Amino acid sequence: MAKKPGISFRSLRRRKRDTNGIWGHLANEDSFNLGTGPRWGLPGWVLPTVATAAVATLIVLCFQVADLNDNKFNPNDVVAKARSATFEVSCGNASGTAVGINVKVPDGFKTAVFSAAHIFDDCVAGDKIDVVSSGKTYKGMLFKKDPIGKVDENSISDIADIALIYMRVKLPTLDPAPDARVGDWVVELGNPLGEINYATFGIVTKVTDSEYYTDAPTNHGNSGGPLLDDQARVLGIISWGRLISENVVDPRNKSEILDAVNGISAAKRLSNACALIYSASPKCPFKN
Repeated sequence: MAKKPGISFRSLRRRKRDTNGIWGHLANEDSFNLGTGPRWGLPGWVLPTVATAAVATLIVLCFQVADLNDNKFNPNDVVAKARSATFEVSCGNASGTAVGINVKVPDGFKTAVFSAAHIFDDCVAGDKIDVVSSGKTYKGMLFKKDPIGKVDENSISDIADIALIYMRVKLPTLDPAPDARVGDWVVELGNPLGEINYATFGIVTKVTDSEYYTDAPTNHGNSGGPLLDDQARVLGIISWGRLISENVVDPRNKSEILDAVNGISAAKRLSNACALIYSASPKCPFKN
């Protein structure tokens, strides 16, 4: 009886060939004894070198993982570092927030405190400013502000809106921050709506030559407070938040109540202070 044709795997098998050496043994599936015949050994330095390289790589990876954990954004750490350097300030009938920044100060003074110029509409250079730190009120001197006169709210995004107060007492300060990018984590610290050192956080949503936009919630009383990076360094001074009346949202609503537009507020970059406040100095302390 003839054998029915079918599938054969014989054609897939490697043909046995006569060959010499280890590769021939392996191809032919022959057994061989490493203890006899020619030896295929490695130089004695290879294994120690490979082991040393593996250990070194493991150590580097461990440091990188540790560094990632150390640099992870933690709002709690930022607030803890910045709280003592964030103050309440008032002048006339207006009040807001200010922050001590680590910069050089003139002889006779010990601390530079920065805030928003629009808080000091009723004050001029040389006036005394109340600065509250850890529940205690100190007197500071308004050194300069930009603009010099009253701030026009309609043009606030086009002006520096920064004020500098010098203190004769030593208060805590923070370092200025390097440039931020869109997407960087940030923290706002201020005194809005009767709260003290109230913290909110978000990201940088837009960067211009003079401002950082952020989606961190901003309220009345945040003016003059710091916008902080993930290392509790000062990126800028909180200046404005966008407000819109209800009848703009819905023309049928005749209410003039203003609501905040979430995600649209801005901090003035510290380099704005160079235009006027540090114009008499040989070098501005801010690159940001």
